[in-house]
Amino acid sequence: MKTIITIFRKELLDTVRDKRTLLSMVVIPIILFPVIFSITGNYASSQQEKQNNEKLEIGIQSNNNANKLVALFRDNEGFSVTELTPASSIDSLVKNEHLDAGIVISHDFDTTIAGNGSGNIGLYYLSTENWKRRRVQKMLSQFENQLISHRLEELNVQPKYINPVTIKNYDQATEKQRFGETLGSMLPYVFILFCFIGSIYPAIDMFTGEKERGTIETILTAPAGRLQILTGKLLAIVLVGLSSAILSIVGLYLGMQFADFIPDSLQNVINNILSPDVIALLLAMLIPLTVFLASLLVMISVYARSFKEAQSIISPLTILVILPAIIGAFPGVNFNTLTAFIPIVNISLATKEILAGTINPGMYVFVLGSLLVFAGAALLLCMKWFKNEQNILRI
Repeated sequence: MKTIITIFRKELLDTVRDKRTLLSMVVIPIILFPVIFSITGNYASSQQEKQNNEKLEIGIQSNNNANKLVALFRDNEGFSVTELTPASSIDSLVKNEHLDAGIVISHDFDTTIAGNGSGNIGLYYLSTENWKRRRVQKMLSQFENQLISHRLEELNVQPKYINPVTIKNYDQATEKQRFGETLGSMLPYVFILFCFIGSIYPAIDMFTGEKERGTIETILTAPAGRLQILTGKLLAIVLVGLSSAILSIVGLYLGMQFADFIPDSLQNVINNILSPDVIALLLAMLIPLTVFLASLLVMISVYARSFKEAQSIISPLTILVILPAIIGAFPGVNFNTLTAFIPIVNISLATKEILAGTINPGMYVFVLGSLLVFAGAALLLCMKWFKNEQNILRI
């Protein structure tokens, strides 16, 4: 045990001295999320304000109909109205972005409306700028509601006669459950990614790096068993990967705390969700996951001849690691006995349940058990792989 601890301390010290590892393990997780939340939040708020205040150029081909609709747009400071003649190519003007949107009112609109019919209005827009369509559509809906109210008034009919059913929605989910569902779709993606990224550089450096430095043979002849060497190095990789994942959660938490666009009521929910007991449940799943990922990375690092080769093999694996986390966030993917056994998918689904406060203790134990099984299998395979000198001394 003393030998394993010595190897562990030596490898951990070398890892901490590596700037690349520190960058991926500490700097990126801690700084990245506050910066992302600050920039994206402020940018989204400014863009929303800009869209709401921007004056839209609207072309209306009224055909001498719907004067009240034209007046409605003219009286609104958010729109600049241009009257178009019947000969105008309104579709071309919108397509070439000379107009933000175009409205064509049918020739018989007023006559049809007077006869209690349904008049036709054409709306021309670019779906690539759908926010403009929504603003114009809001004005059209306002005009339509005015016509409906006028008709009901003429017919002496109360609105309740045309709305015989009133549906009242009662959402039984708490704010914690709703936000936990949202955060639970994102959080696994974050800590799984950083858990994997944080383990990459130490794994490559401790094995492939030894080959490039020509010290792998010296290590194998040292007065330490091969299993002791592997255990010491693997413990250091797991600790670094686990630290990276934990720091990513800390960075995400700090990012949300300093985000001005998140209301205080939601901040309180975040604080309740990321409580010590929740962190403990997440950490318990992260440990076997990190062992599983570290074992896979060690096998690749042992096999690779050079740092470059190891990176070329590991890089595509990032997608394979993240894909199950994304699948777990898909609608319709339920947390059941089958999905609880699939690595990474089970963490994604269990995290949502944990954050929402609806996790079933039995299912959580099942997830934890399945993760331990996969971690143990990967560890045994890694040990067998490392004992084979053809893999270690591959040139």
